[in-house]
Amino acid sequence: MPRRAPARHLRASERAAINVKNQRERYGWSHRTLARKMTDLGHPIAHTAIYKSESGKPRRAIPIDELEAYALVFDSTVDALLADPAALAERDEEIQRRFREWRMLIDSHEDVLSVMRRQREVVEDQVVELAARSGEALKKTLTYLPASGTSDEHTDQLRRRIVQARKEQRRGQPRKET
Repeated sequence: MPRRAPARHLRASERAAINVKNQRERYGWSHRTLARKMTDLGHPIAHTAIYKSESGKPRRAIPIDELEAYALVFDSTVDALLADPAALAERDEEIQRRFREWRMLIDSHEDVLSVMRRQREVVEDQVVELAARSGEALKKTLTYLPASGTSDEHTDQLRRRIVQARKEQRRGQPRKET
């Protein structure tokens, strides 16, 4: 059987350079923008030095102080910048996959809630209409609802709508003479 060549082990300086470049691109920053942000943090660096660290032949080694500044700029850690870029890419893909699943769950729950709200509105409209037609139905409906102020906002609103509908219904009918 032929032997497979072992995977090339990246040196720490190579991993750091690749990760700095990946982070810079993820943020959408140019070499100049990153150099400016590093300078603002108190670690002045030329944009050409960043380029040489990322892509130079040979690559410029990144001093540990500079690596710490990169970690601060990218809101990351030195360990993350020294990690295997392939492992970080796999982790990022997994995070993105889980986020997409979470977003789909949220969207489906929002859809269900929207349907339930519409159904509640239809039922409330029917209750108001029925209660307005009959004084007896109004009394029964109001007894099923919790006392005003002890229930949720929707129940209080429904109670007010029923009472208002009944008042309007009474105004439309001639008064009974006794």
